[in-house]
Amino acid sequence: MRSRLALCLAAWLVASLLPSCRSEAPPVPPEPGEASVPELAPASAPQDPPSLAVPSAVPPISLTTSDGTGLSLAAVEARAALEEPLALTELELSFDNPRDDTIEGRFEILLPPGARVTRFAMWIDDHWQEAEVVEKQRARRTYESHLHRRRDPALLERDTGNRFRARVFPIAPRQRKRLLVTYQQAFEDPREPYRLAVRGLPWLERLELRVQVVDPATGRARVEERRREQEAPTEDLVIPRHASATEGIRHGERIVARVEPLAGLELDPAEPPSQLTVLVDTSASQALAFDDAVEGLGRLLAVLTRRVGPIPLRVLAFDQEVVPLYEGSSAGFDEAARARLHARRPLGASDLERALEAVATEGTTRVLLVSDGLVSAGRESSVELDDRLAALARVGVRRLDALVMGSVRDEARLHALVVGALPHGGVVLDPADDLERAVDRLLAPTFDGVTLEVPGASWWSPTRLDGLQPGDHVLVHAERPGSEPAVVRLSGPVSTEQVLPLRTVGSPLVDRAWAAARVEAHLARLEELHDLAQLAELRQQAIDLSVEHRILNDLTAMLVLETESDYAAFGLDRRALRSIMVVGDAGVELLRRAPSPSLAADSPESRSRWRRDGAREVRVAPVRRVEPTSIGGSVDEATEAELTEVGRTTDLEDFRNIPVGAAVARDFTAVEDSSATVSSDSAQYSPLRGISEPTVAPGLGVAMMEPPAFPSAPPRYAKVRLGRVRVDAGPLSSTEARQHARGAFTELQQCYWEALEDGSRPRGRVTVELELAPDGHVSQLRRDRQIGLRHDALLRCLERHLGALRFPASPGASSRIRVSLAFLPRDGRPPSARSPARRARKPAGPRTPEPLPDTIAALTGTLGEVHDAIDRGELDQALETARAWREAMPSDVLALVALGDAARARGDLPRAARAYGSILDLYPSRADMRRFAAGTLEALDDPRALALAVDAYRKARDQRPDHPSSHRNLALALLRHDDPRAAFEALAQGLERSYPEGRFAQARRILAEDLGIVAAAWSRQRPTDAMEIRRRLTRLGVAMADAPTLRFVLSWETDANDVDLHVQDAAGGHAFYAYPILLSGGSLYADVTNGYGPECLTVPDPGDAYPYRLSVHYYSRGSMGYGMGKVQVLLHDGEGRVRIEDRPFVVMQDQAQVDLGLVWPSSTAVADAAPPRPPVIAR
Repeated sequence: MRSRLALCLAAWLVASLLPSCRSEAPPVPPEPGEASVPELAPASAPQDPPSLAVPSAVPPISLTTSDGTGLSLAAVEARAALEEPLALTELELSFDNPRDDTIEGRFEILLPPGARVTRFAMWIDDHWQEAEVVEKQRARRTYESHLHRRRDPALLERDTGNRFRARVFPIAPRQRKRLLVTYQQAFEDPREPYRLAVRGLPWLERLELRVQVVDPATGRARVEERRREQEAPTEDLVIPRHASATEGIRHGERIVARVEPLAGLELDPAEPPSQLTVLVDTSASQALAFDDAVEGLGRLLAVLTRRVGPIPLRVLAFDQEVVPLYEGSSAGFDEAARARLHARRPLGASDLERALEAVATEGTTRVLLVSDGLVSAGRESSVELDDRLAALARVGVRRLDALVMGSVRDEARLHALVVGALPHGGVVLDPADDLERAVDRLLAPTFDGVTLEVPGASWWSPTRLDGLQPGDHVLVHAERPGSEPAVVRLSGPVSTEQVLPLRTVGSPLVDRAWAAARVEAHLARLEELHDLAQLAELRQQAIDLSVEHRILNDLTAMLVLETESDYAAFGLDRRALRSIMVVGDAGVELLRRAPSPSLAADSPESRSRWRRDGAREVRVAPVRRVEPTSIGGSVDEATEAELTEVGRTTDLEDFRNIPVGAAVARDFTAVEDSSATVSSDSAQYSPLRGISEPTVAPGLGVAMMEPPAFPSAPPRYAKVRLGRVRVDAGPLSSTEARQHARGAFTELQQCYWEALEDGSRPRGRVTVELELAPDGHVSQLRRDRQIGLRHDALLRCLERHLGALRFPASPGASSRIRVSLAFLPRDGRPPSARSPARRARKPAGPRTPEPLPDTIAALTGTLGEVHDAIDRGELDQALETARAWREAMPSDVLALVALGDAARARGDLPRAARAYGSILDLYPSRADMRRFAAGTLEALDDPRALALAVDAYRKARDQRPDHPSSHRNLALALLRHDDPRAAFEALAQGLERSYPEGRFAQARRILAEDLGIVAAAWSRQRPTDAMEIRRRLTRLGVAMADAPTLRFVLSWETDANDVDLHVQDAAGGHAFYAYPILLSGGSLYADVTNGYGPECLTVPDPGDAYPYRLSVHYYSRGSMGYGMGKVQVLLHDGEGRVRIEDRPFVVMQDQAQVDLGLVWPSSTAVADAAPPRPPVIAR
């Protein structure tokens, strides 16, 4: 404490002396990637504060990578036009990528409450490429498909409350990225100034604001400007407004007007509350505003107690759990009581439903909710929460008020709550309110059920007002013909008429505000309807109206694609482009759009030649054959030598053996380790076409290629090796080129197989040069070098499949790639295969597989330090390091993971669950983050954490039903929750829907096999449902699982990158993408190289191959940053008893290997359990 006081005194002295000093040196910007760290220590209250709390300095604008690394915001140029009571603001933002690799950016902006985005654009080449408003799910699928083609998409969505988030790709190394965001807002309160939120932004090269303010009396505009250079803003930019309490504007028949419903009304004296319960939101989203909120609450209760005397007070903290922290007199809520609230640091998801349930006790009459209104767990719709409020009314609660805290907030939700199902409506207090006025509003009665009408109008909104107090203002939207003043008629608890003077304007702001009000009315009705047909019809009406008027809401998103042809390829109509509102020299203007001829000409037909049958025609250039000097064994040696350049490390990948002739599964040999050095260049992937999957040999239960019948003696086995893949020209990285060349590997194996059928035993190597068109297709193919391989059919087959490859598009640039291949037949026993005699001998005992080499650290930075401390047994140090990191960086996902892992290591499961649940609170609209957080919660093996995980998975499924993992994770969590019927329904939904083409290889097979296991569990739990279960399985084409299986399923939560599953057994087997077979039994299928997974290895009838060792390999992170996911272990005994265990992981570096420990058999027979227990696990 003394050191803190000393530091504060020193800071005050420095601040006092600074104004008298002057320096000629210009300000120095922070280093790229640096971010100022907000102080989160409990705040001391100033004497006689004028307001409830000081607003937190949350940066209103940011652009980070998906792993949280910040990009530098260099400049902000803002233009605005105010036309009472509406305003339009246009922001041009410039960001710098300080990194040396291409990344995907996550853009975030906080808008004024109630503001709506009307324009989003990205600077591409030499023009602004405009976003189109698209139905949200369709926009997400289109963005991801475009991202895999390495084009330039951007996607903007409303996240929650007043926070909007966008995905922007690609951001090139050291590039300055320019974005344009325009939003429209309305001013209910005539006293509220125009405010551009810039407080909390980092050091900027330039900050400019130019505002045109139209005088309502004269119609003339004045211009006000603000400009800052080379500094970090410490205050928002504010422009005063001069508006009357009642006024409106008209454009055609559409009207937007401000009214004061209770103007001049006298109120009866206030009745003090007989009791007060305070619910304080302690979830993760409150981190930056939490301490101010606690002190502001203390000041509010002190003034309330001074005004009405001490009252019974109860204070409950809530996040994903509810904890009572104080009960007594309001006069006793002193510094010690507040310290207990400060000590409960903000963590966890926000479950408002659970909080309201906790209030339902006898004697409670008034409730004050201190929250940002964001809900990330439990029920969240206003209709669902009204049920909880009705339960409160039955135990005597009369009124609910809210104190909104934090920069990120959902005031609409809070208003719906306070005027919900309780007998009296409440009010929403702002932290900027004067303390005395805030207490006045808490004590004053409210008027509910006031009916609002606009005579002569065909439509108006709102129609009912609740929670009104004198001094409140309301915006009315209406459609009414005629030019005479409008009349607003109020009836119910008050009865009055107000005549509104209207100014006729030419601004399109009125039309867009009217359309937005229509859509909001549709959305409000959606929550009330229960008829599915009516819901679907009204939802589609809301989407159509939003698209027509460029309105961004919970049903739509704004999507930027690179060219006109890209929009056409995804069926997005750009022929009738809606005009865009911009801030021009004369105020708000319409930007009339038409398709750009230069962009429209960039069509797929103009980029390449097509045959009549639709196949791409690839020109193949001849090559002079080079005869090898010897075939006897020099090809093997030459292959290794020729694929290596002096001074370069050879990249040898996908080196696997092909069993041929009479070979059986055991003739597969392990992949030979070439100790490849892999480039760290970024990579993005496009869907791979035409990959044939291995067949399943009957009786073996392992994936293998069916050997053909040979007319002459074939080799015992053969090898195909993909050697160096070199980029000679073009923007592609070697990692990208190698990854996409790998996509044809299965077809190249098949080519060699077919060539071996005739007994000619071709062997040798070939280097093929591929010329790529700008769209990524192979336009020309040429054999550059060739040794051996005297087999024309084989060479034609290779050319056909290599010519069918598709690489990432590089608009305006061609590329040239060289691919080296080697083909080697072998005789005799495969090097790693056991002899027949050895196979017959039963091993003396299992051999514990050793961890794979981890020469590259999977975890770096502070997360690595925390895990190192855990590994050393220094659990207190690990927890303290993680806690300090999280306090300094409250929105960093890795800091939350570190805190959860450290708490879990200490056995503190409640704190670990709150840390992992925080991810749900910070990223409620991101299905990938929800699934990852749920996986970490499942791993705690705690019933309360599992219930939260089920809720998170259910919301993730609703957000991204086009991801197979959404359905699978929900189903398996429900099975662990002892609800196999619900698990069956979740998997059935996943099987019945379609998925994007070229994504999620073998996902249907994985879901179907899971469904068979879940069906067996359901049948065991409820034998009377057996007939229904079999009928539904038959309809889905799935067989019930009736044999023991052990399954390892990998899923990860990053797009357009590659994570690989590795499984080792006690017999020395090692299965992974290049060698998918375990000799002891088991096969790996679904090598997903473009994000998310799932990948699965299934062991039929697991026997003496325990223990298994699990690990994951970060093959290529691409532009996505760190990888995060889980490997799920699922053991089924064949009779419906299932055990499930989750191994979450984080991996931060390319080519890093993460050891996930050993899986041993259970020491006892599988037994019934609810919820199912995991296998015995050792690490």
